[in-house]
Amino acid sequence: MSYSFQFSPYRRRFKRPLTTHHGVWSVREGVILRLASATGAIGWGEIAPVPWFGSETVEQALAFCCQLPTDLSESEILLVPDSLPACQFGLESAWEEIQNSKFKIQNSKSPALSYSRLLPAGEAALSAWKMLHQQGFRTLKWKIGVEPIAQEL
Repeated sequence: MSYSFQFSPYRRRFKRPLTTHHGVWSVREGVILRLASATGAIGWGEIAPVPWFGSETVEQALAFCCQLPTDLSESEILLVPDSLPACQFGLESAWEEIQNSKFKIQNSKSPALSYSRLLPAGEAALSAWKMLHQQGFRTLKWKIGVEPIAQEL
């Protein structure tokens, strides 16, 4: 099966910059992907590399997307090189969404999904989690290793 392929880069500022062991992270960059099957099923994916985790850069991801044809075969989607893990994830996520759409029941209502949320670093997390829990979030992520070890302990 063939899938039409489109992509669009993005660059967005975080509401609050994120402090990591690698420094302050204030802008998120990536690429939104769209695959469409001949039957009209749509799948969305995102390439959002974090180079300091060992992934490709946004520039490498864009270069990869630019060289792809506008019609992709299933084998082209599944043969993204291992050196481009964020590209693999983005394309395969879009492809999986199309595959899973074959099994959806018409007019069925699924429960709304609650996604995880990131707690602020340091002591602010000790009070921030309560509001998020009240909003229905049950998976919270707390970055550690941001401050000196003596301070975090």
